[in-house]
Amino acid sequence: SSGINAEYGLPKMVVDKLGDLLVYPHQWIRQAACQLVGQCLSTMEYTSSPTQDVTCWVEGTLAQLRSENILPEQGRQITRNLVWLTCHLLLQGDSTESPAVVTGAQIVHKIVAMAGVEASQAPKISTKREITLKWIGGVCKNLELGQVERELPSFLTVVQREMRNADSDSLSSLAIEVMEFLRGRYGKDTISSALVSAEKQISEKRKKRKREAAISAIADPEAHSKKKIKINLAKREKRKERVKVLKAKQYKKA
Repeated sequence: SSGINAEYGLPKMVVDKLGDLLVYPHQWIRQAACQLVGQCLSTMEYTSSPTQDVTCWVEGTLAQLRSENILPEQGRQITRNLVWLTCHLLLQGDSTESPAVVTGAQIVHKIVAMAGVEASQAPKISTKREITLKWIGGVCKNLELGQVERELPSFLTVVQREMRNADSDSLSSLAIEVMEFLRGRYGKDTISSALVSAEKQISEKRKKRKREAAISAIADPEAHSKKKIKINLAKREKRKERVKVLKAKQYKKA
Protein backbone atom coordinates (compact mmCIF):
# COMPACT_ATOMS: atom_id res chain seq x y z
CA SER A 1 0.00 0.00 0.00
CA SER A 2 2.18 2.82 -1.34
CA GLY A 3 1.31 6.44 -2.08
CA ILE A 4 0.12 9.39 -0.02
CA ASN A 5 -2.80 9.28 2.39
CA ALA A 6 -4.90 12.19 1.06
CA GLU A 7 -6.60 12.85 4.42
CA TYR A 8 -3.39 13.28 6.45
CA GLY A 9 -0.87 14.26 3.76
CA LEU A 10 1.55 11.51 4.84
CA PRO A 11 2.75 8.32 3.13
CA LYS A 12 0.02 5.71 3.51
CA MET A 13 2.59 3.14 4.65
CA VAL A 14 3.58 5.42 7.58
CA VAL A 15 -0.04 6.11 8.59
CA ASP A 16 -0.82 2.38 8.54
CA LYS A 17 2.13 1.69 10.88
CA LEU A 18 1.67 4.59 13.33
CA GLY A 19 -0.09 2.41 15.92
CA ASP A 20 2.90 0.04 16.03
CA LEU A 21 5.42 2.91 15.99
CA LEU A 22 3.79 4.53 19.05
CA VAL A 23 4.88 1.51 21.11
CA TYR A 24 8.20 0.82 19.32
CA PRO A 25 11.12 -0.07 21.66
CA HIS A 26 13.30 2.93 20.64
CA GLN A 27 12.21 6.17 22.30
CA TRP A 28 13.07 8.52 19.44
CA ILE A 29 10.81 6.50 17.14
CA ARG A 30 7.98 6.62 19.70
CA GLN A 31 8.41 10.38 19.99
CA ALA A 32 8.42 10.85 16.19
CA ALA A 33 5.30 8.68 15.92
CA CYS A 34 3.63 10.76 18.62
CA GLN A 35 4.36 13.94 16.64
CA LEU A 36 3.05 12.39 13.41
CA VAL A 37 -0.18 11.39 15.17
CA GLY A 38 -0.52 15.00 16.28
CA GLN A 39 -0.05 16.11 12.66
CA CYS A 40 -2.79 13.70 11.54
CA LEU A 41 -5.19 14.81 14.28
CA SER A 42 -4.65 18.47 13.35
CA THR A 43 -6.32 17.78 9.98
CA MET A 44 -9.51 16.48 11.65
CA GLU A 45 -12.43 17.95 13.59
CA TYR A 46 -13.44 16.69 17.06
CA THR A 47 -16.81 15.79 15.57
CA SER A 48 -15.30 13.59 12.83
CA SER A 49 -16.69 10.07 12.62
CA PRO A 50 -14.65 7.50 14.61
CA THR A 51 -12.06 5.64 12.54
CA GLN A 52 -9.92 2.56 13.14
CA ASP A 53 -6.88 4.83 13.00
CA VAL A 54 -8.12 6.93 15.93
CA THR A 55 -8.94 3.83 17.99
CA CYS A 56 -5.40 2.53 17.40
CA TRP A 57 -3.87 5.91 18.29
CA VAL A 58 -5.82 6.07 21.55
CA GLU A 59 -4.30 2.78 22.72
CA GLY A 60 -0.81 3.76 21.54
CA THR A 61 -0.94 7.20 23.18
CA LEU A 62 -2.15 5.70 26.48
CA ALA A 63 0.74 3.23 26.26
CA GLN A 64 3.15 6.18 25.87
CA LEU A 65 1.67 7.87 28.94
CA ARG A 66 2.10 4.60 30.84
CA SER A 67 5.83 4.61 30.02
CA GLU A 68 8.33 5.35 32.79
CA ASN A 69 10.56 7.41 30.48
CA ILE A 70 8.81 10.39 28.86
CA LEU A 71 10.96 13.19 27.42
CA PRO A 72 9.73 16.80 27.91
CA GLU A 73 8.85 17.46 24.23
CA GLN A 74 7.23 14.03 23.96
CA GLY A 75 5.20 14.81 27.10
CA ARG A 76 3.91 18.03 25.54
CA GLN A 77 2.87 16.17 22.38
CA ILE A 78 1.23 13.37 24.39
CA THR A 79 -0.79 16.06 26.21
CA ARG A 80 -1.93 17.66 22.94
CA ASN A 81 -2.85 14.27 21.44
CA LEU A 82 -4.77 13.18 24.54
CA VAL A 83 -6.71 16.47 24.59
CA TRP A 84 -7.82 15.93 20.98
CA LEU A 85 -8.61 12.23 21.44
CA THR A 86 -10.56 12.81 24.65
CA CYS A 87 -12.61 15.67 23.17
CA HIS A 88 -13.32 13.51 20.12
CA LEU A 89 -14.43 10.50 22.17
CA LEU A 90 -16.53 12.51 24.64
CA LEU A 91 -18.40 14.08 21.73
CA GLN A 92 -19.09 10.59 20.32
CA GLY A 93 -20.91 9.60 23.52
CA ASP A 94 -21.00 6.06 24.92
CA SER A 95 -22.51 4.41 21.86
CA THR A 96 -19.87 2.47 19.95
CA GLU A 97 -20.36 -0.19 17.31
CA SER A 98 -17.50 -2.32 18.64
CA PRO A 99 -16.67 -3.23 22.25
CA ALA A 100 -12.99 -2.78 21.32
CA VAL A 101 -13.48 0.98 20.85
CA VAL A 102 -12.52 3.08 23.88
CA THR A 103 -15.23 5.53 24.99
CA GLY A 104 -14.70 9.03 26.35
CA ALA A 105 -15.52 7.90 29.88
CA GLN A 106 -13.01 5.04 29.60
CA ILE A 107 -10.12 7.21 28.40
CA VAL A 108 -10.80 9.65 31.25
CA HIS A 109 -10.81 6.79 33.76
CA LYS A 110 -7.54 5.36 32.40
CA ILE A 111 -5.66 8.69 32.48
CA VAL A 112 -6.96 9.64 35.95
CA ALA A 113 -6.00 6.16 37.23
CA MET A 114 -2.43 6.51 35.89
CA ALA A 115 -2.06 9.86 37.65
CA GLY A 116 -3.32 8.26 40.87
CA VAL A 117 -0.82 5.40 40.64
CA GLU A 118 2.05 7.85 40.17
CA ALA A 119 0.86 9.93 43.15
CA SER A 120 0.75 6.89 45.45
CA GLN A 121 3.69 4.84 44.19
CA ALA A 122 6.16 7.43 42.84
CA PRO A 123 5.41 10.78 44.54
CA LYS A 124 8.86 12.18 43.65
CA ILE A 125 8.06 11.83 39.93
CA SER A 126 5.42 14.21 38.60
CA THR A 127 5.50 13.66 34.81
CA LYS A 128 2.16 11.87 34.45
CA ARG A 129 0.38 14.19 36.88
CA GLU A 130 1.69 17.29 35.11
CA ILE A 131 0.47 15.88 31.78
CA THR A 132 -2.88 14.99 33.39
CA LEU A 133 -3.44 18.48 34.84
CA LYS A 134 -2.63 20.14 31.50
CA TRP A 135 -4.85 17.59 29.72
CA ILE A 136 -7.76 18.45 32.05
CA GLY A 137 -7.28 22.14 31.31
CA GLY A 138 -7.07 21.48 27.56
CA VAL A 139 -10.19 19.30 27.43
CA CYS A 140 -12.24 21.77 29.47
CA LYS A 141 -11.02 24.70 27.38
CA ASN A 142 -12.38 23.01 24.25
CA LEU A 143 -15.66 21.55 25.55
CA GLU A 144 -18.78 23.19 26.93
CA LEU A 145 -20.15 22.20 30.34
CA GLY A 146 -22.82 19.90 28.95
CA GLN A 147 -20.19 17.97 26.99
CA VAL A 148 -17.88 17.36 29.97
CA GLU A 149 -20.10 17.66 33.08
CA ARG A 150 -20.18 13.92 33.77
CA GLU A 151 -16.37 13.77 33.88
CA LEU A 152 -15.85 16.82 36.12
CA PRO A 153 -15.80 14.84 39.42
CA SER A 154 -13.01 12.62 38.04
CA PHE A 155 -11.06 15.67 36.85
CA LEU A 156 -11.51 17.44 40.18
CA THR A 157 -10.29 14.41 42.15
CA VAL A 158 -6.90 14.87 40.46
CA VAL A 159 -6.86 18.67 40.70
CA GLN A 160 -7.85 18.76 44.38
CA ARG A 161 -5.30 16.10 45.35
CA GLU A 162 -2.45 17.94 43.63
CA MET A 163 -3.48 21.29 45.14
CA ARG A 164 -2.59 19.73 48.50
CA ASN A 165 0.66 18.24 47.19
CA ALA A 166 3.43 18.88 49.72
CA ASP A 167 6.14 17.21 47.58
CA SER A 168 6.05 19.57 44.59
CA ASP A 169 5.41 23.32 44.64
CA SER A 170 5.26 23.47 40.84
CA LEU A 171 2.62 20.72 40.69
CA SER A 172 0.46 22.28 43.40
CA SER A 173 0.75 25.69 41.67
CA LEU A 174 -0.32 24.14 38.37
CA ALA A 175 -3.28 22.42 40.08
CA ILE A 176 -4.38 25.74 41.66
CA GLU A 177 -4.13 27.40 38.24
CA VAL A 178 -6.30 24.66 36.67
CA MET A 179 -8.88 24.92 39.48
CA GLU A 180 -9.14 28.70 39.03
CA PHE A 181 -9.56 28.19 35.26
CA LEU A 182 -12.35 25.62 35.81
CA ARG A 183 -14.20 27.91 38.21
CA GLY A 184 -14.00 30.74 35.69
CA ARG A 185 -14.95 28.47 32.78
CA TYR A 186 -17.94 26.65 34.27
CA GLY A 187 -18.89 28.72 37.33
CA LYS A 188 -18.14 28.34 41.03
CA ASP A 189 -21.47 26.63 41.82
CA THR A 190 -20.93 23.97 39.15
CA ILE A 191 -17.42 23.22 40.42
CA SER A 192 -18.61 23.13 44.07
CA SER A 193 -21.32 20.62 43.13
CA ALA A 194 -18.81 18.50 41.17
CA LEU A 195 -16.41 18.56 44.16
CA VAL A 196 -19.19 17.14 46.37
CA SER A 197 -19.71 14.36 43.79
CA ALA A 198 -15.94 13.74 43.70
CA GLU A 199 -15.79 13.40 47.51
CA LYS A 200 -18.74 10.99 47.38
CA GLN A 201 -16.98 8.85 44.76
CA ILE A 202 -13.79 8.74 46.86
CA SER A 203 -15.80 7.79 49.97
CA GLU A 204 -17.58 4.97 48.11
CA LYS A 205 -14.25 3.63 46.78
CA ARG A 206 -12.80 3.61 50.31
CA LYS A 207 -15.81 1.70 51.63
CA LYS A 208 -15.50 -0.80 48.78
CA ARG A 209 -11.78 -1.32 49.53
CA LYS A 210 -12.54 -1.86 53.23
CA ARG A 211 -15.20 -4.46 52.38
CA GLU A 212 -12.80 -6.25 50.04
CA ALA A 213 -10.04 -6.13 52.68
CA ALA A 214 -12.38 -7.64 55.29
CA ILE A 215 -13.34 -10.46 52.93
CA SER A 216 -9.65 -11.03 52.06
CA ALA A 217 -8.71 -11.18 55.78
CA ILE A 218 -11.25 -13.95 56.34
CA ALA A 219 -10.43 -15.88 53.16
CA ASP A 220 -6.61 -15.74 53.50
CA PRO A 221 -5.43 -14.26 56.85
CA GLU A 222 -1.71 -14.84 56.18
CA ALA A 223 -1.69 -13.09 52.78
CA HIS A 224 -3.80 -10.26 54.21
CA SER A 225 -1.35 -9.79 57.08
CA LYS A 226 1.65 -9.64 54.71
CA LYS A 227 -0.15 -7.10 52.51
CA LYS A 228 -0.99 -4.94 55.52
CA ILE A 229 2.65 -4.94 56.70
CA LYS A 230 3.79 -3.95 53.20
CA ILE A 231 1.27 -1.07 53.05
CA ASN A 232 2.29 0.20 56.51
CA LEU A 233 5.98 0.15 55.55
CA ALA A 234 5.22 2.10 52.38
CA LYS A 235 3.27 4.68 54.40
CA ARG A 236 6.16 5.01 56.83
CA GLU A 237 8.63 5.63 53.99
CA LYS A 238 6.29 8.19 52.45
CA ARG A 239 6.05 10.06 55.77
CA LYS A 240 9.86 10.10 56.03
CA GLU A 241 10.14 11.55 52.52
CA ARG A 242 7.63 14.28 53.34
CA VAL A 243 9.51 15.21 56.50
CA LYS A 244 12.74 15.48 54.44
CA VAL A 245 11.01 17.74 51.89
CA LEU A 246 9.57 20.00 54.63
CA LYS A 247 12.96 20.25 56.37
CA ALA A 248 14.63 21.14 53.07
CA LYS A 249 12.05 23.88 52.46
CA GLN A 250 12.54 25.28 55.96
CA TYR A 251 16.32 25.24 55.45
CA LYS A 252 15.98 27.16 52.17
CA LYS A 253 13.77 29.79 53.84
CA ALA A 254 16.29 30.17 56.67
